[in-house]
Amino acid sequence: MRGLILFSVLVGCGADVETQTQDLSVAADTPPQLTLERVDEVEFGVVSLSGTLRDAEQPESTLLVELSSSLNGALWMGNGGSDGTWSWEGTLSAGTHALSLSVRDASHNEQVLEEEIWVHGVNEAPRCEILSPAEGSVFAAREEVPFSALVEDPNDDPVLLLWHSSLSGGLFMGEEMTMILPVGVHEIQVVGDDQLGGQCEATVLIQVGG
Repeated sequence: MRGLILFSVLVGCGADVETQTQDLSVAADTPPQLTLERVDEVEFGVVSLSGTLRDAEQPESTLLVELSSSLNGALWMGNGGSDGTWSWEGTLSAGTHALSLSVRDASHNEQVLEEEIWVHGVNEAPRCEILSPAEGSVFAAREEVPFSALVEDPNDDPVLLLWHSSLSGGLFMGEEMTMILPVGVHEIQVVGDDQLGGQCEATVLIQVGG
């Protein structure tokens, strides 16, 4: 970006003095430009942030980038890459972070970005319990068997429940169902998976038929 300056000069002496007007075009130092790829939610504290840098007057690799968090304080200070990008990877504590990201050039022109991200705490396994059928239940042949389970997850993550029978194999997915099982002794198992590495399981023995 350029600017135009007008100035006047007195030329000559005595009665022969005259005024001459000149214009001078000068470069204006523009602030650097900064972007941050948006991240709303992060699992278990490990965070990777990145974005781009642009400056019209100096190489991006000489720009100063600073990153801080409302919960963890100053996180990083460094220079941009020669390809016009920046990146940071580190660990943040659980909670909602207000991130402040700034870039500054040699003339102390600055741009600041503010973003919020939510960081999960350490994942805890869910807990599951078979409510029905009860341990030791006996059902007549071709009698419908009710299935239901209680599942709780400390992190409030959705949990997928898979039911299995030692005689019939896989039964269904979900918290409840009613079905007819073949005659015999069944070990009924339910496995809960929060799809983040946490699992729980519960089993009961039941008999179908005499």
